[in-house]
Amino acid sequence: MAAVFRLMPVTAVLGVRAVTRFGRFLAMSTPPVERLDQVDRTLLERYLAFLHSELRHTKTIRNHLIGQLNLFLGRRTPATPVPAQQ
Repeated sequence: MAAVFRLMPVTAVLGVRAVTRFGRFLAMSTPPVERLDQVDRTLLERYLAFLHSELRHTKTIRNHLIGQLNLFLGRRTPATPVPAQQ
């Protein structure tokens, strides 16, 4: 039997916000990032610096975004491919 994950609605909302914000960052990045396998440590460090400059006075929000993005990226394995964009 498959494991069932139960999320609180607020956790789901925070996760969506984190991935959306990261997606906006990726859309602005140079060179462009088109696949998840292009995300590396250097890019993530640039994203953390971006978050720090953008959310300088809201450490709690910044920490939530980082934590939720970590959960999202941690769940991406070869068994769970990223769906193609339409």
